[in-house]
Amino acid sequence: MDGKALVDSVKKDIIQPGIQRLIDTQYFTEMRQGKLSIKRLQGWAIQHYLHNKAILKSFALGMVKNAQDQTMFDYFTYQLNEEQSHPDLAKRFGLALGLKEEDFADATQIFECSADLIARMVKTPREERLVRESAKYMVRIKLGKFDGIYREYS
Repeated sequence: MDGKALVDSVKKDIIQPGIQRLIDTQYFTEMRQGKLSIKRLQGWAIQHYLHNKAILKSFALGMVKNAQDQTMFDYFTYQLNEEQSHPDLAKRFGLALGLKEEDFADATQIFECSADLIARMVKTPREERLVRESAKYMVRIKLGKFDGIYREYS
């Protein structure tokens, strides 16, 4: 299967149903109803900040590990540049909700938010299978992330 067909298939079979499941969680249901507490929104800000810091570190590591492969190095450089402002945006949101700098400095990721990686380059049927499994795993992580935030920041 070529790359575009794989992406289209993963989106249709895994991502779109996962988004619907995410939208149906208690977190997003209360958000739509205007009932989501400030504490849970603050929890999202903290967890998203930590999550994005981890992503930046993984992209930096990817750049170093792939310095000899220009295509991969460029890929990780691009991703790092695209994501660079995201932790600060989440922090600014949290600060606007009443959090303090030390809330971010002292925070640790809840279990459900601690992993977030997916395969990017597919060359074999085995890698295609791994991408699909990773996408399924990512859907579970995202669902768990918001369920975890909802539970931990009640």
